[in-house]
Amino acid sequence: MTRGKRSTRRANTPAPKKRRTRNDRAYAQQLLARLKEGEDVRKRKARRVRAAIKVGVYENELKFKIAMERLVSELR
Repeated sequence: MTRGKRSTRRANTPAPKKRRTRNDRAYAQQLLARLKEGEDVRKRKARRVRAAIKVGVYENELKFKIAMERLVSELR
């Protein structure tokens, strides 16, 4: 009877860390610097979401689910 390869990692050993790219590290350093200065880094995202909602192009999973439920109920 042959067995498949067994993992040499123990169950409690954390998985190896994913290597970060130079761009990932640079972006993280920028965010950290902004946080240290007291800037709210969520402002930019909030502006983008508000603008998308305003022009009617913002979609999310909940919005889609509600629309599908309404469609199904109308078809019944």
